[in-house]
Amino acid sequence: MSDPEPEPDSTIIAIYIIAIVLLILLSAFFSATETAYTSVNKPRLKTRAGDGNKRAAKVLALTDVYDRVLFTLLIGNNIVNITASTLATLLFVELLGSGVGPTISTVVLTLVVLVFGEITPKTCAKEMPEAFAEFAYPLLSFFMVVLFPLCAVFSGLKKLVRKVFKLQASEGITEEELLNIVEEANEDGSIEESESDLISSAIEFHDCEVGEILVPRVNVVAVPIDMPMAEIKKVFFKNAYSRLPVYNGTIDKIVGMIHERDFLIAMDRGDKNINGIIKKTALATEHMKISTLLKSMQKAKVHLAVVVDEYGGTLGIVTMEDILEELVGEIWDEHDEVVEYFERLDHNTYRVDGNADLGDFFELFSVETQEDDFDSQTVGGWVMEMLGELPRKNDSFDFEHLHIILTRCTQRRVYEIKVVVTDEAKVEEIAEETEFSDKTESNGKTFVKDKA
Repeated sequence: MSDPEPEPDSTIIAIYIIAIVLLILLSAFFSATETAYTSVNKPRLKTRAGDGNKRAAKVLALTDVYDRVLFTLLIGNNIVNITASTLATLLFVELLGSGVGPTISTVVLTLVVLVFGEITPKTCAKEMPEAFAEFAYPLLSFFMVVLFPLCAVFSGLKKLVRKVFKLQASEGITEEELLNIVEEANEDGSIEESESDLISSAIEFHDCEVGEILVPRVNVVAVPIDMPMAEIKKVFFKNAYSRLPVYNGTIDKIVGMIHERDFLIAMDRGDKNINGIIKKTALATEHMKISTLLKSMQKAKVHLAVVVDEYGGTLGIVTMEDILEELVGEIWDEHDEVVEYFERLDHNTYRVDGNADLGDFFELFSVETQEDDFDSQTVGGWVMEMLGELPRKNDSFDFEHLHIILTRCTQRRVYEIKVVVTDEAKVEEIAEETEFSDKTESNGKTFVKDKA
C-alpha cells in the first residue's frame, strides 16, 4: 500500500501564487512596452518633447538605441515567462500531485500568459503607444541596466550574424513610404484631402523635370526687339500676359523679357523702343529639376526662364507660376480661359484636346500603361508617337480598351481626338471615378465637361 500524498503547504502555495502573479504582471509590462516602442510615433514624440515634456524627450532618445531596448524586453520577457512556468508546475504538483499537475499547469499558464501577459497588454499599448512608452520609461531604464551584460552578448551575436550573412541595415524612410503615410493620414481623417495633395506634391516636387511643365515653343508668345511700341501693345492686350519674351531676329535668340507695367510706363513717357525695359531671364534645360530651377530663379529674382535644347535653340519657356502650380495645383486669375481638355460626348465617347497631359489622360481612362513608357508629355504627341507617321484626319488605332480617332490635326500637330471606350466594364468604372457633372471640374490641369 503506497503512502498517501502529503497535504499541500498553504504557505508555499501562497508564495507560489504571489510570485506567479508578479511574474505575469512583469510579462504584461515587457509585452506592452515592446509594442509601445515598436508603434511609437517619433514625429509626435518630437512635438511633445518640443512642448517641454521631459519624459517624451527621454523616450525619443531610447528610440535611437532601439536594438538595446528590444534585447532588454525580449530577454526580460523570456526570463519571467520561463520562471512563471516553473513555479506554476511546482504549484500544481503541490496541489494536484505529480501525476496531472504538470499537464494542468501547462494548460492554465498558457491561457493566463496569452490573455494577461500578451494579448491584452499589447492591445492596450497599441492604442496609446506614446503615453505607455512614457509611463514605462523608469522601469524599462532599470531593466536596461540590470540586463546590460546579457544585452551586450546578444548585441555581439547580432553583429556576428550580420557579418556572416552580409545583412544590410534598412535605410531610412523612403519617398514611397512617406507618401503612403500621408495617404493613411488622409484616410484616417488626420489631415484634409487638400492638405494631403499639397504634401504629396511637395514630396514629389523634386522629381519633376522642366520638360514636364514647360510651355512649348509653338505656344510661346514673344515679340522681336525691334517691333514698334504700338504693335507690342496690341500683343499685350490680345494675349493678356503680364510678361513677354523678347527675341533678336529669331525666337531661338531670346534676349530677355518685358513686363506689361514697365512697357506702359515706357509708352507714357514717350519711349520709341523697348531697349531700356528689357529684363533678364533665367536659362534652363529640359532635364533640369524644377526644384533646382526655382532656386535659380529666386536667386536671380526673375519670373521667367527660357528652356534651351541641346543645340542652344529655344525649346520653350517656364514661368514661376508654372513651377508653383506643381505644388498647389492650377492657379487661375480673372483673365485665364478655362480649357476643356476632356469632354464626354455620350456614355462611352469623349473628345480630348491634343494639349491634354498624357498622365492625366491615362489616369482618367484607367489605362494601366505608365506615361514614362513614352517620350511624349501630351496626348497629341503620344498619338503621333503611336502612329509612327505624319497624322491625317480620321486616322485611328486601338490602345488597350480605347479606340482613338483623329478628328482635328495637321501634318505637324494633333489638335483633337475622339476616344471610344470599347470595354463596357471600363465605361462604368471611368464614369464612377470621374463623377461627371454639368459644370466643368478641375483635376490639376485636367478639365472634364459632360455633354452626354
